[in-house]
Formats: sequence, C-alpha cells, structure tokens
Amino acid sequence: MKKNYNVIPVILAGGSGSRLWPLSPQNLPKQFQRILSSESLLSETISRFLKIKPKEILILGNHFHSELIKKNLPETKTNISIILEPIQKNTAPAITMAALKANPEDYLLVSPSDHYLPDPNILHTKIQEIGELTEDDSIFLFGIKPSYPSLSYGYIEKGKKSGFTYEVKSFKEKPNKKKAEIYLKKKKYLWNTGIFLFRVGKFLAEMKKVEPKILKLCKQAIINSNIEENTMHVNEQNYKKLQKISIDYALLEKSKALKVIEIDTPWGDLGTWKSIKDHSSKDKYKNTVIGNVHINKV
Repeated sequence: MKKNYNVIPVILAGGSGSRLWPLSPQNLPKQFQRILSSESLLSETISRFLKIKPKEILILGNHFHSELIKKNLPETKTNISIILEPIQKNTAPAITMAALKANPEDYLLVSPSDHYLPDPNILHTKIQEIGELTEDDSIFLFGIKPSYPSLSYGYIEKGKKSGFTYEVKSFKEKPNKKKAEIYLKKKKYLWNTGIFLFRVGKFLAEMKKVEPKILKLCKQAIINSNIEENTMHVNEQNYKKLQKISIDYALLEKSKALKVIEIDTPWGDLGTWKSIKDHSSKDKYKNTVIGNVHINKV
C-alpha cells in the first residue's frame, strides 16, 4: 500500500438538473430526488463511498442548494465538508478548489452524484488496488465495459495494458449510432463514467502546466473565501473571473498522465428518461411504473 494512501471522495452535486426536466427543476435537481430507491441520489452516492471508510468526504455544490445538500447528508461519524460555488463554472474550477483544500499527498476520488451503481464492490476493489501501485502517479479514470452502442456516453479508447490498467489512447465525444456500433464491435472502448482518482500534488502540477490561470484564480478564491463550520462559501469576486469549462476539456484531454481501469458492472448516468427506464424495474408487460399509477389494458 502506498504510504499515506488517504482517499477523499469528492462528490459533484452542483448540477442544475436541466437534462431531466420537468422532473428535475433548478430548485430541486435530480441529485436531491429519490428516483430509483428510497434515498436521494446524493445520499446514495455518499453512502456508496462511506464503505471505503474515508476520513473525510467533500461535497461540491451551489450556494442556492446549501440547505438541500445538508438535508441529504446521511447519518455518519465521517467528517463531511462542503464547498459552495457562488456561480456555476463547470467541473474544472470546482475540482481544482477541492484539490487546493486537500494535502498534496491525499488522493481525491471524484464522482458525480447522479449515477446508478447498484454494486460498487468492484469499484471499491480497484480503488484498493491502486493503493498498491507504489510507483504509479497517474490520474486513474474508471471506464465501464459497454453493453450496447450508447449515444449518451463519451468513450475512452484503451491503449497498452499494464496489470489491471490501460494507457488512455484517446477520448471520443458522444458518438452517432454508426460510430457507437463500431466502438462496441472493436472492444477497445469503454464508457467514460466521469469517476476518477488522483494524487492531489500530481493533479495540481498538471493543472499548472495546462491551465495556470484557473489554478491561480482558484487559489485567490480559496484565500478570500468565508468558512463557517464545515462549509466553505467561495469568494464570488474571484470565482466569477474563472472560465466555465469541464475537467475533460481543461485537463483530461490534454494530460499524458492518464490511465483507465475497466469495470464490468451495471452502471448508468441517470440524466435521461431512457436511462431511468433502462435501470428501473419492469412488470411482465415491460412497463416501468414509478409513483401512484393506474394502467388500463387495451
């Protein structure tokens, strides 16, 4: 095991829920709703990562969802800290803020808060195995073995294999049907889950190379932020100067330090009605019923 292999789950809970309208309005986006279980998606995600027994969990969200975040925290002795953005700037600034809050030798495990992952044991096992790679300072992505030619997910092309990891040969944006069928047939591609793990010092060094302005502005925002108990209210004057950009475009598509780990397990991004239908239970007529619904046979 790597010395001081301290993994801090970082849960991205700042989405506005626009992809799942009208179920998911801005004042109650899907991460705060109970969609496929009795728990909200955020609460499920936190519970999922409590199983790796972290010393801390960090949640990234928007200031206008502050009370919703707090209401969806499960009962736990684990310290849960919150970073609240004053303005939505996508994932690159948010994740950089989380990294700056941690120690350089900590490992951050970044995950969206709106995924379907009913059996996270394989993911937990891979996180443990990464801790055994004492000489490997890569940024580790987690990819899912495709089960059909999805048009809703990005794809990661696998390169050379080393143990249970692969070099990342390329990223592919959400494809058309023809390309998705080719990716599935070649068996060299994985769905991009948006879950990844890295040592903080390595991540910050990579950001300094490719996006030094984002790093500088985030440092200034940290210095000028207001902290109340376990919550950081990010300084708006510094934060509004930041570019609105995803971590994929800002860093992952530019970095040469990436590796991907294949996970063969049920998974889905619950951002579309199709995805919810695919992962919901069905009756003998293949109907998906959620809530108080009466069906008449015709």
